[in-house]
Amino acid sequence: MTNRLAVALTLAVLLAPTAALADWVNASYAEWQFSAMFPVAPTVQTATKADGSGAVAATTHAFLSNDGHILCLAGVTDYARPFDTEQELLADRDNFAKNAQATVTASRRINFTRPPATRLPALEFAAISADRVFKSIVIVEGQRTYQIVGVHRQNDAAAAASVDRCIAGFKLTQK
Repeated sequence: MTNRLAVALTLAVLLAPTAALADWVNASYAEWQFSAMFPVAPTVQTATKADGSGAVAATTHAFLSNDGHILCLAGVTDYARPFDTEQELLADRDNFAKNAQATVTASRRINFTRPPATRLPALEFAAISADRVFKSIVIVEGQRTYQIVGVHRQNDAAAAASVDRCIAGFKLTQK
């Protein structure tokens, strides 16, 4: 995940308005080959990161949904060059935690399925900051990463259940 996406996430969490829980939105994105459940309709932010020569090294699309109780974010990053899958999974986790000023509390390597039966390398992790709880899954497919993130305030059981819904609602679609 690029640093711009992490900064956007951090600002969205810190500046979250207080709002009532709303009906969830099921959004599907054919261009990026995923669908996700969001507490409210997401906004989309796109950022590019250049390499040392000024060429585009990565493009990230972030789909942010914040209802005032939770933040649900789905991100897609396309890289211009191949990368080491295992290093990328760990770097995405560690960069996320650093930018969120959080400590990783759990992390496990999993596989994430793209229908009908393609198993993709993924990393599921949880982190905690002074006042927030984060859950996330990072998925690698070729030169693309996907990341789903759910964030809520500590000691908010209802919001924790909604974060679980955010994470469980992320699906890769069939190509």
